[in-house]
Amino acid sequence: MANNAQAVYDTMIRALKGIDWKFQELGDHVIRYTYTGKDFPMDFLVMIRDKADMVLFRTVMPCRIPDDKMTEALLATHMANNKFRMGEFVLDFERKQVSFALNPLYEDATPREEWFIYLMQLAHMVADEYNDKFMMLAKGMISLQDFI
Repeated sequence: MANNAQAVYDTMIRALKGIDWKFQELGDHVIRYTYTGKDFPMDFLVMIRDKADMVLFRTVMPCRIPDDKMTEALLATHMANNKFRMGEFVLDFERKQVSFALNPLYEDATPREEWFIYLMQLAHMVADEYNDKFMMLAKGMISLQDFI
């Protein structure tokens, strides 16, 4: 049974402070920070989900998907998701946006600080690799075949 969200959260905060990362604590075991990769700044939310023994890293791709590109975006999220064992892209039809979520389990253990740093790097790498692709697909600059 999960009951150590505070300990997991405290470890995450220590990890972020240990690398001098700027972040905001939003309450309820949630933080927000911005990461700028090769091009776009991306806001990340990190949430500790105690009942599921899960840490959730989430970011929204920096573009809206036009109605005429929704089918391609849906197929692109599916194709991208086939490459991952942990994490997924999700297309929100109402908001017309694609988000990426990395959601590893910690199963009643308190992960080490290095685990959080690794997850951050992994989430940043995936989001940074695909944000351009989703933006170019949304603007018609690349085809679905080019996305792959």
